Amino acid sequence: MSDVHATSLVRRMTSLVTLRTLRESGAMTVTQLAHATGLSRPTVTSQLDELTAQGWVEEHSPAGGMGRPARRFQFRARAGFVVGLDIGAHTIRATLSDLIGETVATERRAVPEEAGAAERLAVARQVLTAVLTEVPRSQLFAAAVGTPGVIDGTGRVAISVLPEWSGVDLASRLGRSMPFPLLVENDANLAALAEHWRGAAREADNIVHVLAGRRNGAGLIINGRLHRGRAGIAGEIGALNLIGWDEAPAELIKAAPGIAPDHAAEHVFAAAKAGEATAQAAVERFALMLAQGVAAMVLTIDPDMVVIGGGLSLASSTLLAPLTRHLDELCLSTPPVRMSELGDEAVVLGAVRLALDDVERRLFSVETLLPVEQVNLVGPSGGCG
Repeated sequence: MSDVHATSLVRRMTSLVTLRTLRESGAMTVTQLAHATGLSRPTVTSQLDELTAQGWVEEHSPAGGMGRPARRFQFRARAGFVVGLDIGAHTIRATLSDLIGETVATERRAVPEEAGAAERLAVARQVLTAVLTEVPRSQLFAAAVGTPGVIDGTGRVAISVLPEWSGVDLASRLGRSMPFPLLVENDANLAALAEHWRGAAREADNIVHVLAGRRNGAGLIINGRLHRGRAGIAGEIGALNLIGWDEAPAELIKAAPGIAPDHAAEHVFAAAKAGEATAQAAVERFALMLAQGVAAMVLTIDPDMVVIGGGLSLASSTLLAPLTRHLDELCLSTPPVRMSELGDEAVVLGAVRLALDDVERRLFSVETLLPVEQVNLVGPSGGCG
């Protein structure tokens, strides 16, 4: 390695350390930053000048006070943005976030459950276009989308219960206008990421997350990382018919004759909470069928926590007790069971987290630490296709 190359590598590494420390710690003085990074004050000052010129760092304006306060610097969270998209059976949501995960804008629109691929994609483009009007396209650094089904390694929906959705190449159909590859992931996996990031499982590194509702799915976090498996089917426990996951929601629908299927669960849980015997029996049957699938995963990975999300996450007071009781009967050691803290926003927030992870891989790589205008690797593009 030449001396010039070695010097350049060291400088990139010090830039990386400086920027990462500011991003994780908030506004800091030069002295605080030097202490936190172990770098000298002259090195920190030089790096701050360089990172400020590149657009990654800005001077923090302190509140008024006595005397002249020391200059403070902070990571420029709005140097760029990411977008997360949740394409569900009934609703399509988008969230635009800055580079520390703070929400800048949201958009949501209903879509009929029976909508075909063309209609669902058209609504998804409308939602994306609406949320992206908030920022210049050149400042969008990454995008991710979650949807029900098995997603292959290219961003194609391999298998899905949504009409005409199996075989749709989402990475291509929605990502063709993006200046970077569009990330596509299963919705339950993204919900698991979100709960680990800022939900019920913030303190757990091994998680079974169940996305429960009209259809049940699961996402697994192992040692703090999303576990997809060889073919992206980790957590697809419902494919094992003897578990009964696909039939479980029908127990709630049958107990609510005359109620629209989309509202049956809410109706039954409310009736069960009020002491109605038929509803309580339906909840008991549903909890047992749900527990059988959860127990299979608990016995496989022995997680720190089970999180129940999706449409049933609001039924905590009625579902949690029977579900935990059945897990106690089926598992050698039942982990804590928690209800989602993120509700129906879990999938779209997980998409934001996936997009942020993609930016961080590029931003904090020694090889690709780039000025703001280059972090997305190519120039800005046009509309949402």
